[in-house]
Amino acid sequence: MMRRVLIVFVLSIPALLAQAIEGSVTNSVTGAPVSGVKVEIHAAGKTVSETTTDAQGAFRIDSVSSGEYTANFNLHGFQQPPSDAAARKPFRLVAGGPPVRLDAQMTPMGKVSGRVVDADGGAVSKAPVQLLSGSIGYDDTTNEEGKFSFEQVAPGSYRLWAQAPKTLKAPPLKAGERMGWLSTFFPGVAEASAASKVVVRPGAELWDQEIRLLTTPVHRVRGVVLDAGGRPAPAVRVTLGSNLGVSLKQEDRETHTASSEDGGFEFPDVSDGRWQLSAETGKDDAKLRAFTAETVTGHDLDHVQLRLAPPFSVRGTVVREAPAGSQPQKLPILVLVWPEGGGSTFHQATSGPDGSFQIEGVFAGRYNIRPIQPGPPYYLASVKLGERDVLHQPVDLASGALPITIVYKSNGGGVRGTVENCGGATIMLFPQDPILRTPEFTRQAKCAEHDRFEIANIRPGDYYAFALDRALGLEEMFFGFTLDQGLINQAVKIEIRPGEFTSADLKVTVRP
Repeated sequence: MMRRVLIVFVLSIPALLAQAIEGSVTNSVTGAPVSGVKVEIHAAGKTVSETTTDAQGAFRIDSVSSGEYTANFNLHGFQQPPSDAAARKPFRLVAGGPPVRLDAQMTPMGKVSGRVVDADGGAVSKAPVQLLSGSIGYDDTTNEEGKFSFEQVAPGSYRLWAQAPKTLKAPPLKAGERMGWLSTFFPGVAEASAASKVVVRPGAELWDQEIRLLTTPVHRVRGVVLDAGGRPAPAVRVTLGSNLGVSLKQEDRETHTASSEDGGFEFPDVSDGRWQLSAETGKDDAKLRAFTAETVTGHDLDHVQLRLAPPFSVRGTVVREAPAGSQPQKLPILVLVWPEGGGSTFHQATSGPDGSFQIEGVFAGRYNIRPIQPGPPYYLASVKLGERDVLHQPVDLASGALPITIVYKSNGGGVRGTVENCGGATIMLFPQDPILRTPEFTRQAKCAEHDRFEIANIRPGDYYAFALDRALGLEEMFFGFTLDQGLINQAVKIEIRPGEFTSADLKVTVRP
């Protein structure tokens, strides 16, 4: 009698649901395959699987369960693809479906190296060096031969900056004046706006970028620290904040000393410029502080007084004048109170549903009040301290300060027009009032079809209009864009009126 044997193949449910992910990674510049790239698959913020590309830049990951995923690609010497690249966007694996394919391009990083030398060409060791573009920065310190090197630099346009170490011997007298070292931009200038750009292209290696440190006359800044009762305050830490304002590292921007028994302090080597002086003692609820901004111009500065005081609160209101026939938005507004002259300490508060805010922990001193824009259709119309409009003006705040009123309006105007042979030009509006020539009041746009453009919700006032051949880069937004007389002479002057559109026809302005 024949027996039948039943063979049962059992497959687990996870095996039936498992899928594959495959793809390749290539060099965005050369198109060549990139081997050794670490490919990570993430779900809910956690790595669930990973592999490495082979010699042909290919990869494959099997047995991945159905679900929502994202991928990351990492290799030393290359930039990860941007978050909006197809290979980085979220994707879904479906049971029974074909493998998901992820093809990524990675951009090779650049290198920048060079040396820092003194006025005579001698190597300067232990000098802080930074490569800066907007909020992106790379740090290094020179070796004994004065050399620095940045190995992993993202493509872009940068400013290269160096500072003399505190241990560097002071330069010799010049015409009887004491001299000191000045923070210097590549190749050897004092102002960021005059610095030569260091353009790092994908995979490029820039060698021998030499920074020759500048010298400058230096002066003494002397003063006294007083306690809340007006008595000399000894052994108080006093800080002199750099007027350079570009270093990403706080220690590169500050010099410290301590007040003597009679409350006196001195900084012996201070160059011309705007500086912030501050003193602080105590901790937490017992903290006392004082600060002031001072300008050094060609001579010693004496009799600076820093009077310690406890913190206080500043109150205010945000008012939004809504478009006709609608209710004003009640979204919160962030209000910043920033010390004049810069510094790392600032205070902030967010307005409530009724528009009121209260900023805690403010110390007596001179400040700038900077609210964060709520976006269209509103523009910042005024910032008032009591009844006085202090928009973009430093103000003195002390205990019992007048309330702050921040007013946003929605009756902005607009500009529309054409740009002759626009191409990739960027249309920009700069307020004619230099006080308002800041990012929040500077507007830009690109041309649409038929070389036409339109910008709406503009704060009423007088503007310079340009069609610049290229957009502002990060380094220009960070260090500032110089609107010199040559550009102003090529501008079209326009008046933006409330609730109206102004016409303007522009030509492309080529920047050097």
